Amino acid sequence: MEPFYSLCHQSLTQTVVSGNDSIRQGIVVTDMFSRVFLCLLLFAATAYSQPVYPPPPKIDPPDVVIAASADGHTLAIARSSGGSAKRYGRIELWNTQSGELQRTITGFDGPIWSMAFSKDGKSVLTVSTEYRNEKIQNSVRRRDDIVTAELKWWDTESGEFVKRLPLGEEGVSSVEASWAPFGDVLALVERYSRRQLAPMETPGGFGPQRIVSGWIYVEDLYLRLLDAESGERRVKVESGDQTYHGQLSYLARMGHPVFSSDGKRLAAVSGGDVHVWNVDTGKKLRTIGKLDGAPRAIAFSPDSRLIAVAAVKSRWPIAESEITVREVSTGKVVHRLKGKNDSVSCLRFIAEGRALLIGSLQHNAELEIGTVKVWDLRENRLGNYDVYEGKAVSTIIHLPEEHAVILQSGTVVELRDVRTWNVLHTFEPTAEDESEKTRRSRFVLSASSAEAVGFSRDGTIVSAELPGEGIRSWDSRTGGVKNRIARQQAPDEVSAASSNGEFIAEATAKEVRLVDLVSGAHKVLPLQITNRISAMALSRDSRSLVTADDVGDIRIWDLTSAHVKKSFETGQEITALAIDPSGQLFAAARADRSIGLWNVATGPLQVELKKHTDVINALAFSSDGKTLASGGDDRTAILWDVDSGKVKRTLKGHDLTVTSLSFSPDGVLLASASGNASVVLWNVPTGKIERILR
Repeated sequence: MEPFYSLCHQSLTQTVVSGNDSIRQGIVVTDMFSRVFLCLLLFAATAYSQPVYPPPPKIDPPDVVIAASADGHTLAIARSSGGSAKRYGRIELWNTQSGELQRTITGFDGPIWSMAFSKDGKSVLTVSTEYRNEKIQNSVRRRDDIVTAELKWWDTESGEFVKRLPLGEEGVSSVEASWAPFGDVLALVERYSRRQLAPMETPGGFGPQRIVSGWIYVEDLYLRLLDAESGERRVKVESGDQTYHGQLSYLARMGHPVFSSDGKRLAAVSGGDVHVWNVDTGKKLRTIGKLDGAPRAIAFSPDSRLIAVAAVKSRWPIAESEITVREVSTGKVVHRLKGKNDSVSCLRFIAEGRALLIGSLQHNAELEIGTVKVWDLRENRLGNYDVYEGKAVSTIIHLPEEHAVILQSGTVVELRDVRTWNVLHTFEPTAEDESEKTRRSRFVLSASSAEAVGFSRDGTIVSAELPGEGIRSWDSRTGGVKNRIARQQAPDEVSAASSNGEFIAEATAKEVRLVDLVSGAHKVLPLQITNRISAMALSRDSRSLVTADDVGDIRIWDLTSAHVKKSFETGQEITALAIDPSGQLFAAARADRSIGLWNVATGPLQVELKKHTDVINALAFSSDGKTLASGGDDRTAILWDVDSGKVKRTLKGHDLTVTSLSFSPDGVLLASASGNASVVLWNVPTGKIERILR
């Protein structure tokens, strides 16, 4: 048979026929089409014969992660979701003695994978994947996300965010962490999933012939030992970097990092084995292999001399398990336990290493039962306690002073007495937390735009007024909700925030009400305005108010006396207002889509700015007064140089109209209210979205 490329070449070039012989012409045309058909057939066969590798199994983040302080008095429960519509996370801090919820920490743009308390219990540390939006997304099908991993510190007394540390590179698909007992070293497992175009080869007469490239899946796994404070790599972990291609990507497995009690050893699952490393050098000390199943759980004894490994061999619908306890120094098996119809999830040594707690899912004839087993290693006796129906016991925390254990099974977290196995406390999320979970959906199409937005003096808090809900405040560093002030707006009400973020003004034709965003206090002042207020702005010190009505009359009010200090006539409706930090210059957006700058003292129009193609709804000055931001129905925010009147940058990406704007005190961030996102934080120097607040 002629080579594939030769057939195609001949069929496409043989189109000229000599003479007028119609029979010969018909034969040639038929031959040409035959060759073309054969080309297509061979091409399809070649493409079809390429091996198609399905993607490796996806690792989903845990719905619940738990951790307890060293004294056992505080329990942290991290709840999150990895679904495309609800990428959020929060932490609940509970008192284990009273069973009361102390506080809730929000401020995650993705799921929480791992968590731990600092040694002194004053901080809780989290590892999460964060989803950053390159643009505002109003469709579930659009996922223009930048995914990163972050280590965050939170104050357990106040719940306040302390600091963050970026981990790894962009595009991480999963991450798992463990802290050394002294909190100074962090073991981090990162997983990156990607597709790669790789050449496919087929045997030929004189060796392999490369035909066409094909897509294969590649899994990159990294185990790192980092300084828990700086994030710098302590040592290189031997065999800590692994890459799997194509069909081998199904074998990519690394996880469950666990430190020994003295912090000198690290164990983790790698493929079908468990490896043990020296933490100081990163050198591999031992490989625990030839396990009867896939390793599922690892635990060190309190004296760090023993290591327990649980392996599970699944043959649906049953599972068999094997737990081996070995000497760390020699790898010698000193105890072995076989389990029938049993899928082990977690292990924990108790009683100074004399016993082992085992969390599992027991498969019985009629139902599945989540169980806790107590294996007495000295007497080789096994106690069995059924605790949950249909859910595996996936985490166990022992509180020896309380004679209790904290068990986690699915989303259920309970404190149980180890003497009776009765439930002492159940830690359940509140109704408010569940409603917050729904509201944090990335695609809440019913959310309204904020009508007034402002930063606090230190730039860490962003506040906005949401129609039908009230005033909400966020931490600008994490996106966590900090405060809510519930209220209902009047239909004819216009809102504005002070540039220092301390007050929001709500005005009607009869009165203006100042709301203190810190204390929630209200101050009402009477106004005497004949026409409907169309726009309003507060001065930086909240002592002056500028209002405009629908006929174009602008008034500057002294809020102490409620008297008019200055008035101007523009001749057309004003749609937005802003006062510069000095209080000497104000900007007004007019119905003709232009922006005018007026000097408060002299009065005449100084500068006119034009670029918007639709109605302008929002204006804001930067703290130094050199930049003016404008936004409107054309779905853009424009940054203007006040001195020259020229455009510095145009911010695009809003899905709907821009309704409110505010600069951070340092001028690095611009908050804009728009569309289905309550507030969007833009990085002014780069013009990119920093964070979306909901």
